[in-house]
Amino acid sequence: RPRHRPRPRRRAPPRRAPRRVRPRPRRRRARHPLPRRVRRPPAPLQALLRPPAQPT
Repeated sequence: RPRHRPRPRRRAPPRRAPRRVRPRPRRRRARHPLPRRVRRPPAPLQALLRPPAQPT
């Protein structure tokens, strides 16, 4: 009657470091497009009342 030979233990495969995958660049939300017409603040009234200083 053959003696039962214990099954040899399988060696665990060598642990390789996981491949470093470049993180996918996140798609940033597009900023609101600039409005076509930019409302410019009205010029100060003082500049309109007083004529520009003439260099002498």
